[in-house]
Amino acid sequence: MTTGSSSPSKPLRADAERNRSAILAAAARLLAKNGLSVSLDDVAAAAGVGSATLYRRFSSRDELASDVLGQQMAEYVARTEAELARSQDDPWGALTSYTHFVVERQIADRAFAEVLSSPGLGTAAFREDLDRTYRDLQAIVQNALDAKVVRPDMHCSDLLMLFRSVNGLIAADAETATEAWPRLVATFLAAWRSDGPPLPPVSAVWERTEA
Repeated sequence: MTTGSSSPSKPLRADAERNRSAILAAAARLLAKNGLSVSLDDVAAAAGVGSATLYRRFSSRDELASDVLGQQMAEYVARTEAELARSQDDPWGALTSYTHFVVERQIADRAFAEVLSSPGLGTAAFREDLDRTYRDLQAIVQNALDAKVVRPDMHCSDLLMLFRSVNGLIAADAETATEAWPRLVATFLAAWRSDGPPLPPVSAVWERTEA
C-alpha cells in the first residue's frame, strides 16, 4: 500500500473516468465497513462494473486501497503534527484532542483502523508515514509528562493499546463500538491523569520495540 495515487498521467475518457470514480466510491464504502479483507470482485460488483474493468485500473487490492486511504493518511499525518505543535502550550488538550481524533477515524473506517493496528501493512512509503506519526505521538506524550499533566508512569504504548482495543471492539461488534467508544476513551483519559495510583510496569514487548 502506498500513499501515492495510481491515477494515470493522461486524461481518461468520460466513461473511463466515471468507472474509476464509481470504483473508488465503492471501495471506500466497503473498506470502511469490512476492512482490508474486501475482495476486488466485491468492489467491482458494488461499483457496477466488470471485474476486468476494475483490474485494468487497479492491479491489486493494495493499489486500490492506497488510493482510497492515501488522503486519510495525509490528514492523519497533518493532524498529528498539528497536535504536536499544540502540545508545546496545551499538552493535555493536545493529548485528548489527538486521542479523540484517532478513535473517531477508527470507528468511521475499519480499514484505517486495521492499518493503524498493523504497522507492517503496506509499502515502505506507507510505513514511513506511520513511523513519523509514532515519533510525533511519543513527543506529544513526553510533553504531557514534562508538564506533569499526566501520571509520571504513562507510556506512549498506553495510547497504542487503546487504539488496538478499539480495533478489537470494531472487529467484534461494530455497532457496539460506535456507541461505546466515547466511554472507553474517557476511561483511558481518566486513568492517565496525574493523580492516579501507580500502574503495573510497561510490557517488555514495548521496551524491546524501543531498544
